Amino acid sequence: MANSAAVLALVCVWAALLVCAHAAVLEGPWPKFGADKGNSGQASTKGPTAYTGSCQWTYVGQANELRDATYCSPVVWEGGTEETILTVYPSELHAVNVTSQEARWKVSTSDITGENTVPSQLLVTSTGIIWLGGEYGVLRVKDDGGTADPQVAHFLSRTSSRGFVAGPTLTEDGKLVVFGLRSGQVVAFPVSSSPIKPQWTQENPCNSTGLLEVNSVPVVDEDGTVYVACGPRVSALDPTTGAVMWSITLWNGTSSSGGMCLGSGASNGRLFATSSEGEVAAVDLLQRSVVWWAEVSGGSFGQPSMEATGWFLYASASDGTLYRVAAVDGAAQTLFTAFLPIYGQPLIDTQQVVYVSASDGKVYAVQGDELVNTLVMPSTDLRTSPTMGKDGTLYVQGFESMFAFVPESCQDFHSHDDKKAWYYWLVVVFLPIVGGVCVLFGTIALIMWIRKRKLSRQLEEDLLINEDADSWASSSYATVS
Repeated sequence: MANSAAVLALVCVWAALLVCAHAAVLEGPWPKFGADKGNSGQASTKGPTAYTGSCQWTYVGQANELRDATYCSPVVWEGGTEETILTVYPSELHAVNVTSQEARWKVSTSDITGENTVPSQLLVTSTGIIWLGGEYGVLRVKDDGGTADPQVAHFLSRTSSRGFVAGPTLTEDGKLVVFGLRSGQVVAFPVSSSPIKPQWTQENPCNSTGLLEVNSVPVVDEDGTVYVACGPRVSALDPTTGAVMWSITLWNGTSSSGGMCLGSGASNGRLFATSSEGEVAAVDLLQRSVVWWAEVSGGSFGQPSMEATGWFLYASASDGTLYRVAAVDGAAQTLFTAFLPIYGQPLIDTQQVVYVSASDGKVYAVQGDELVNTLVMPSTDLRTSPTMGKDGTLYVQGFESMFAFVPESCQDFHSHDDKKAWYYWLVVVFLPIVGGVCVLFGTIALIMWIRKRKLSRQLEEDLLINEDADSWASSSYATVS
């Protein structure tokens, strides 16, 4: 009996090890687009601020001569000895060491992206397995966190261009990585098995009669259900087989999904989606029905974010406007409007400060109803979403460079009242007032000096006239005499 128990225990241990060997988890401050499986956009710390760009360091990546728009946002991996930022350029994936601010390694992505095509977002597991999709397939890179070269593997589509561009996300059990395809399918790959081949493929994820592009990053609920958006519809898929569990229509007409996020806190159990026509909808996942629908913006929406309390979500539009939308009924409030469009997802830090990057080369920080800061990048166009490291450093990807704003070297506006800070009074209040007073008194003094000069000249001219008159009178008197 004892021997049988020992054998059974040994079998259980080996089974557990086998499961762990094939499972992966998302850990760290920002391991994927949207920060987590629900695409919440919530950071785990508070972010930086600065009145100038002096608080940033810049990593110059790959030259982008065609100035192709970059939509892939950086992710943060804490594996190895130091924090690593993973960032994508036109034809390369770079792993940047935060301490040295230099690349640990670079991997070509040209096999999956081709020329002038937009890749998917990035995902990195806690064990350093990195996934990236492209027009012609997917790329998997294994990083050991040390000095060894990364292990690179590809899955290339044997048909034409399919576009593995929506995703990736990780299933709840950590065994599968899920991509949505531009050609309308959803594909799941085992996280670490070799060679790379699909575990399952769902050919018609939204039960549609025609081709509906899967164009937003899938989300995964706590029970493991995978939610995907195809055109105007959203569907729930079984994570093990990819079977469609249910599917509903969110939008009418030509609208398609801009992005999805899961509710939290007060809105737990709901899914929120935005559309290409400026609409927002809430779906009750238990009832499998639309709770409310609201037409919010005149521009198309991108990926929304959900604050931790669950009362509000934030969505940015192509007209440059950032909205705060009530999760209860869809009532929307305009927070601010940038000069150019906003394409990226808002980032929400632990102090409820919302960061968005805009096409005017700036990152805007909004707290409550107030625009509290603007961080300026030496880039004319930002199409990516901000990413935040464990220390609160804000990372933003531009055309050819990645910009980092480090809070330790900046004045932190979360820890005090800005309007009572000495630098605020000096720079924003005192110096402008003193300057204005100096200009005013200087102008008055100049006017008085000019008038004085005119009066002096007038007196001199009068004296000369009087002298000439006296001389003429004297000469005339002498002549008469």
